[in-house]
Amino acid sequence: MSVQRDNSLRDARAASIVTRRIFLRGSLVAGALAAAGGLSGCKGPGLGIGPASPPAGAARSEPKTGSNVSKTVALYQNVPNGEQRCGACTRFRPPNGCEIVAGRINEEGWCKFYKAFV
Repeated sequence: MSVQRDNSLRDARAASIVTRRIFLRGSLVAGALAAAGGLSGCKGPGLGIGPASPPAGAARSEPKTGSNVSKTVALYQNVPNGEQRCGACTRFRPPNGCEIVAGRINEEGWCKFYKAFV
């Protein structure tokens, strides 16, 4: 009986030993999961996660008057950003234009160049 008990103790110890290979494999998996989790909080237009807005206090570089920028550069989206929408912007040109952003603009859209009427 003592031989069986010795064998069972040895098997239990062997099962609880973490080899270098197991530790490294687990570390790589944990690192990959942490990186994937960090990216899941990314927001932006076209990702279907939510509207992107510039960070608070960020300086908005405005293009020269008369030059049109692409919707991508302007971070244009077809939905308003809270209360901010193209129809309430000084740069909106009815029925569907903008003095800064090129192309057809939705009155309910928004871009980073939004400027409210004063």
